[in-house]
Order: sequence, then C-alpha cells, then structure tokens
Amino acid sequence: MSRPLAGPQGLLRTLNGRAILEALARSGPQTRAELMSTTGLSRTAVTQVLRMLEAAGAVAAAGVDRDTRGPAAGRVGLHPRLGFAAAVHVDHHAAHVALVDAGGAVRAEHHAAFPANEDRVAHIIGLVEHCRHTLRAAKGAVHLAVIGVPGIVTADGGIRDDLGPDGGAFRAALAADLECPVRIENDVNLAALAELTVGAGADLASFALLLLDDGLGAGIVIDGALHRGFSGVAGEVMYLPQTPIPIGAPVVSDAVVGDLALAAGGDADMSLAEHLEAAAGATRPRCVSSPRWADASSSWPAA
Repeated sequence: MSRPLAGPQGLLRTLNGRAILEALARSGPQTRAELMSTTGLSRTAVTQVLRMLEAAGAVAAAGVDRDTRGPAAGRVGLHPRLGFAAAVHVDHHAAHVALVDAGGAVRAEHHAAFPANEDRVAHIIGLVEHCRHTLRAAKGAVHLAVIGVPGIVTADGGIRDDLGPDGGAFRAALAADLECPVRIENDVNLAALAELTVGAGADLASFALLLLDDGLGAGIVIDGALHRGFSGVAGEVMYLPQTPIPIGAPVVSDAVVGDLALAAGGDADMSLAEHLEAAAGATRPRCVSSPRWADASSSWPAA
C-alpha cells in the first residue's frame, strides 16, 4: 500500500503564501473571501498565511470593500514598500534597465550605450543607481535582478563566448555590487517566456520564437517549458558549433554574412536583415558587379 502524500507544514505555508502573493500581484488588493475563491484555500489557511505575510512585511491593509460588512470587508494588498526587481537587457552596444514593482509595473527605466573601455558591470550598476535615484529608493530595495544577454547561457548562469566560458564571473560581480540574487538568461529565451506568459504563445503548448537583430537567435518552448539543450545551445542559431570555429563564436552574424557576400561579389556593408529582405523579395541588392552574385540572386525564392 502506497503512503499518502505528505510534507512539512513550513513547506505547505510557503506554497500557500506564494499562491496568495501571486494572486495579489495578478489582481491587486482582495478580501479574504476573494482570496479563498482565487486560490482555493480555506478561510483558516488564508487567515494564517496572511498573518505570516503581514509579519514579514509582504502584505498590508489596502482599504475596505464597501459591499461587504464586518471584518471580512478589509482588503489586503502587496506592501507598497515591498521592493523591486531589476530587469536588464544587454546587447553588444548598450544596456537597458527597468525597475519593476511586485505587481509587475515598470516604475523607472534607463538606457545608455556602453562607453568605450568601461567595465560593463560598472555601467549596468550605474543605470540601476540612476533608476533608484529616480524613485528615491534605497539600495536594498532591489531584491532580484534578471539579466538578458545575447549568446550561450548555461544552466548555472555562466556565459560562453568565443573566449570560452566565464565561469559565472559576470553574474557573481553583479550580485556582489547589487547585493541581491542575479539570474542570467539568454535574451531570446526571455522573449519566448514573455510570449508564453502574456503574448502570442499563451495558447500554444509548443512554439519557436525567432529573433533577427545583430544575428539569428531562437527561443524554443516545448510542452509549456523552455527548452535549453544540454549545454544551453538550443535555439542559438548564431552560435551553432561548426568546426574549426570554437563554441561560442558567432557562426552567423553581420560580419560573417558580409564576408560571404563579398566572396559572392555582393556588398559586405549590408546587414543580415537587408540580405534576408533582398532574398525574400528576390531582388538584387546594391553590389559589386559579379556573375556569381547574379547566379545567387536567381536562386532566391519569390516573395
């Protein structure tokens, strides 16, 4: 006879607390009756968990429901001083930082190109500080940072490029300066998760999101979960291993496409996007005169 499922009370309270916090973040302040309906928890469980969350400073009173009488009319919501998460997007040229409150609203953001010869960690920290100053928020008000970066990201938050894996040094340096946990993720994977949550992929079990920017990248969702691959290379079209190029070096990029175009008699200064648009339209881009380029253009599919 199999044993019934069981677990420690602390774990159960944690799970119930997370359910209530997510309900408040998603729908705003609610009464106890509304939380019971939203989470499926009993009145006793809701009362006990709210007491725990209030003691921890996670929730606070948030007005009264005028359609309800008595103590049950009181609404609770996320504590206004609960803090923020820092959402950071890093590309090859700049960084964009947004401070997001517990309800998911962007409260401050700042974007700036990387100055020459400046440490990227210091630059990102400066953008976070600018956002903090805008909100007059203390340093400890940021409780989590999520960093989206191009390229290969391993499961433990390490970044791999053509110089090899960084061993998590970038993440560790940011965590030390921000004094909060830091999560590193591939930027296209984050975009795929966003589509899965609130975008075009919300009604799909599996899909692939393709990004065309400085190169090619993809985020793959299978059965509602992000697919990374064994080494984090899944979807990384731009960084597919190709002998003798080392793992992490861009196989498809503007520079690589420029070299291929030049070899075919084309214009090396055109971007990857311009080459693809020309190919899709079966049109000949501006190029150096060469019969080889004409042969290549004749094989492009019609739009």
